[in-house]
Amino acid sequence: MRGMVAPMVLEVPINGDWFEAYKGQGLVAQLRRSNIVIMDNLSSHKGVWVRERVEVAGAPCPV
Repeated sequence: MRGMVAPMVLEVPINGDWFEAYKGQGLVAQLRRSNIVIMDNLSSHKGVWVRERVEVAGAPCPV
């Protein structure tokens, strides 16, 4: 509602290593309880650890 939180732009295709770095150093560090995280079908988004870390940060992760 107030804009984008923790955007990241890469000039190369994203892979699990890039996403792990972004999630740990960018996304999760910026999340607040009022944020909602929406991920697409990219295979690196599907790990259980992704949902767990986002929810631990207090943001819902809709299915």
